[in-house]
Amino acid sequence: NLEPTWADGRDHLPVQSKGGSRRAELQFLHAPIPTRILGVGLLYERSYYDIGFNQDPLNTVGRSERDAWGLQLQYAEAYSPSWALASRIEYQKGKSDYTVSNSFFRQHNRFDEDRLYMQAELIGTFTAQEIGFLPDSWLFRPILGANFQQSMLGDASVSVVNKKHENYGA
Repeated sequence: NLEPTWADGRDHLPVQSKGGSRRAELQFLHAPIPTRILGVGLLYERSYYDIGFNQDPLNTVGRSERDAWGLQLQYAEAYSPSWALASRIEYQKGKSDYTVSNSFFRQHNRFDEDRLYMQAELIGTFTAQEIGFLPDSWLFRPILGANFQQSMLGDASVSVVNKKHENYGA
């Protein structure tokens, strides 16, 4: 599974963002019974964004980069012909770089950024036979879901214009 995302800001706006995110997944899915799916997967994610401030006389620019590897677990089960649950949990081990610079200043931060992500959705599927007001070729698909993400920041290394490095914990 490959999931590319691109952002391309406009020159006439005060803040311009350009960059993207790439994600590759390798998954193994197993159906022990016809109504249940269990999955495990590995992933790699890379994101990078450049932010420019078009009306800034100091020419301030920012750059954000992140590389991460992760593990993903999935569970899905159909409880009835109309209702199913889909869920996943993902843990990523990553490194982030943030740089801000202008005509007088440059600051670069590098630190560990691990993430925990959880998602669960209750998904319904109803046809015109089950709901009378639907046209024959339509489906009604209500989804009730929740997700959670926690970023865990590790020790960081900061360098400023004079090339001095400082290490600190988050």
